[in-house]
Amino acid sequence: MNSSRIREWLEIVGLLGVVASLVFVGLEVRQSRQIAYMDQLGVARQLVSDYRQMLIANSDVWFRGCSGDELSDSERFVFTQLALELQDTVFTLTARGNIGLYASSSRWLDNGVATFHRYPAVQEAIMAANEANVEFTESTDSSEFAGGAFVGVSESIFRRLAELNTLEPGVSISPVFCGNL
Repeated sequence: MNSSRIREWLEIVGLLGVVASLVFVGLEVRQSRQIAYMDQLGVARQLVSDYRQMLIANSDVWFRGCSGDELSDSERFVFTQLALELQDTVFTLTARGNIGLYASSSRWLDNGVATFHRYPAVQEAIMAANEANVEFTESTDSSEFAGGAFVGVSESIFRRLAELNTLEPGVSISPVFCGNL
């Protein structure tokens, strides 16, 4: 074999080595992406689990609040905090879905908006608490926060609430389903 033939074979072997290493890197990236996705699903499940644990720990206040029963000042405070936790959980999970961490963000948004619509006491508690914090929310630039993940979430919530008001005027649902995610 002459030297030019050996060089050609070495170039082919080198090229195959480059292709093999690129395939390997591609498989590694794919596996890393799948691991990251599963980690993010774990985070979502933990958020929902923490929220549900709070509801369970305060189920009497939550159930009576969702029913529209009269609450004492301390019970109203707990109910409002639970309603805000629901809003924050829905908002966070929807925003995370909007930036592609989950396949869809609409499930979280739909379930949260359904609770806001079907249980007026939840919506009233959230609106009152948000009005009290209006100075903070007006000074926050959400377009820079989390890479713009939160941009449009509030608008989506209000748009879906308007749609539900049209589709389900005066709906009456058992408080047992209040806050389901």
